[in-house]
Amino acid sequence: MISNIAMGFRVSMFIVVVVLPGVEAFCFASGPTGPGLSCKYEGHVFASGSSYKAPAPHCVECTCEDGGMSCCGYGKSAGVVNIEGCKQVDRPDSCELFLVDARRPNRPCPGFRR
Repeated sequence: MISNIAMGFRVSMFIVVVVLPGVEAFCFASGPTGPGLSCKYEGHVFASGSSYKAPAPHCVECTCEDGGMSCCGYGKSAGVVNIEGCKQVDRPDSCELFLVDARRPNRPCPGFRR
């Protein structure tokens, strides 16, 4: 029998994947392994009912419920950003999204405001 939390998660994922296809984001999940179990992401173990925000270079926030884990990227790992005339610059030590002018990379992106 599927718990209400697991069913709600599956319905939410269906909406994100099927209903909102124009929105691009980076998320993934692992199925529940049993009540009260912990979760593990990149060597960090965290308890059921809690969250873990992995710093750069991972830039992923994970939530653990009954041993099942759902994770979504944040900052530069949140998803695809496409602004005409701009390109993304990766800084491995930061999760912040950095966009620069595609023609003059030493200048900020003219179409992007924080």
